[in-house]
Amino acid sequence: MTGLRTAPGKLGYFFSCPTLFMGVQLSYYASPQFQLNQKNKALALMYLIEYSVILTIFYPQVGIMRFHKTTEYAIRVMVHLAENLDQRISTRTLADRLDIPYKYLGRLMSKLANAGLVDVEKGSAGGYRIINELDSIYLYQIAGLVEGLEDYERCILGFPECSDENSCSLHDHWVTPRENVKNMLYQTSLLDLQKNSIDQN
Repeated sequence: MTGLRTAPGKLGYFFSCPTLFMGVQLSYYASPQFQLNQKNKALALMYLIEYSVILTIFYPQVGIMRFHKTTEYAIRVMVHLAENLDQRISTRTLADRLDIPYKYLGRLMSKLANAGLVDVEKGSAGGYRIINELDSIYLYQIAGLVEGLEDYERCILGFPECSDENSCSLHDHWVTPRENVKNMLYQTSLLDLQKNSIDQN
């Protein structure tokens, strides 16, 4: 690491001072010298919560990584269709079964159909189904269609350039989780998810 870089913009000072102070506090609480008792447990938890809240509010990309809401819906839909390959399912039925807003889902299904991930048949007996082989559809295709894959390549603190040679203060901690997420996206097929779902039911 070539030096401490903090988040760009007006919040850089805010990020570098209070959160670093909390980091020092948390480091102390994790040290061998720290005597774990109820009072110190409470103090450590308080600082951890404050630290997490600051990062979540001002730097949401630093928090626990999760899919965009639309991607979550798309994966739910694709897995449900994979579990019911022998039938066409309407948008209304999908919305009711998966607890997804109907109008929102209608736009999503059109996007999935236009991309060829699902087949659609109109009419009262129509609906959506998957016609491609499940082992040919991967999570990266779904996420890429819905939200794009740029977030999985970007600096976690938002710097336009961040590398091993010119890294931000979180780069070394982010490289491995980022690669794990990318591997999951590119190596997990809809067939894998279908099998997991069947095994759990």
